[in-house]
Amino acid sequence: NQDVQGIVRGINDAYDREQALAEEKRAFRRMTLQNLPQSIRLVQARRLMGLDPASLALQENVRDLERDEQRHLLERARRSASASELAEIHSTLANTPWVETPGEALRREVDGLYGRVRFSHLQNEQSRLSRKLAEAHKRKDLPEVLRLRPEWDRLSNEMGLAPGDPRAHSALRVLAWADRELADTEEDLGHVNALDELQSAIARQAEESELWELYYRLEAFGRKVPREVEQRFQMQVDKLDERRRRREMVVVSVVLGIGATVL
Repeated sequence: NQDVQGIVRGINDAYDREQALAEEKRAFRRMTLQNLPQSIRLVQARRLMGLDPASLALQENVRDLERDEQRHLLERARRSASASELAEIHSTLANTPWVETPGEALRREVDGLYGRVRFSHLQNEQSRLSRKLAEAHKRKDLPEVLRLRPEWDRLSNEMGLAPGDPRAHSALRVLAWADRELADTEEDLGHVNALDELQSAIARQAEESELWELYYRLEAFGRKVPREVEQRFQMQVDKLDERRRRREMVVVSVVLGIGATVL
């Protein structure tokens, strides 16, 4: 019995020491958590609330931390002049699944701060892009203008720039030049393709109807047909004409011969 009692006392003593140690560990974790940054404490509090969503104490703890976080975001927004930082703050307020919904006054103030800096940022970006487009146009750098075009389109949409807006005149002139250059390039390519098709048809001795079709397509570009191609084309057409006339003469001779035999 004494041995059993000794074992029981030993187990109880170990349990008491374990409980005391566990309490010390909890106290240490609470102290550590209090010293962590606000955002990390909030993440941890939300995780705990997720484990026990019915706990009112955990909900209230999250609400307190969220109110502190929202005040911190507002202070950051008031101090900031950075469009990217204000955009991040604005997005956090709008997209976070808050337990404590941000107040209307706070939202309006952050919206106003973000709106003013964002508009100024967009204006600076618009001026920068206009300059880069003008520089590319001066160099006749069509690939660079085409590279910048999607960025300009996005920016002008964000700013709501209408075609007649004076701020858009410089960029739109450059983009109109790029459109003309592209049209000329496409026409040049079409002309080259039409010329290649005609020369290929001459080389493979295509039918006369196909040759004339390709020749008229080439002429439609309003450019002079190269002399060598013109000569080769005419020689091929003349050869086909001569071949056709000989066939016609053979046919006529046969018909006349058959007629004379019958008579």
